Amino acid sequence: MNQQIDSNTGTLIKHKQNENKKKQDKTAEAADAISFYQENIGLVSPYVAESLLQWVDDIGESLVIEAMKRAL
Repeated sequence: MNQQIDSNTGTLIKHKQNENKKKQDKTAEAADAISFYQENIGLVSPYVAESLLQWVDDIGESLVIEAMKRAL
């Protein structure tokens, strides 16, 4: 029984690590979009940062940056 608990715990830990890695990857992908925003528009509030992350996730970083360029 302890072996099964250890196995389940290991599976949960791996799952949590994968979730954390995915979040880090999304944040890394959005880094250029956030940098572009800060350099050209101003400070990024938490609301704007979350919106940028969602946009990058939905349509991709290059398209988000291009949209901001056109908006400027």
